[in-house]
Amino acid sequence: MRKKFFKNHFHYVEPTSFVLGTDDGRKECFGYYIPVEETIKSLFKHQSVREQHANPIVKTDGVLSDITHGSVFCSNAFFRNEPNTIKIILYQDAFEIVNPLGSARKIHKLLAVYMTLADLYPHHRSTVDQLQLVLLCKEKDLKTFGWESVSSCYTRFAGN
Repeated sequence: MRKKFFKNHFHYVEPTSFVLGTDDGRKECFGYYIPVEETIKSLFKHQSVREQHANPIVKTDGVLSDITHGSVFCSNAFFRNEPNTIKIILYQDAFEIVNPLGSARKIHKLLAVYMTLADLYPHHRSTVDQLQLVLLCKEKDLKTFGWESVSSCYTRFAGN
């Protein structure tokens, strides 16, 4: 019922599972990916996101007030030639889903990749509410199968 409520009342983006491989115990290991393109479409349904993208922070000489004002960003030919490009910031974090002091320590540790739009104003972008989940998998599976297997989900689902 909760999932149905979210789908009906929010801009819900369905996660997709993908197989990382088979572990030593012959058990299939999975990760979960939330499509970035669909998430961005969902975010742009909000007027405030569209306004912030259309009206970026104006650069003041000698003052760095946003990541788009830095020398690396400003010298990037792609962003100079395509000023309306949607810019994404990715974050990675690992966390334990059970008591970290108990016997199951590190057994249930998950890796999460989040994104936020660099187009949002810094005071909005810095809040936890603006982080969108992109990927979730067990940390031990990442160590077993490597980043190449985990990150390949981006290219697998990019065309969908």
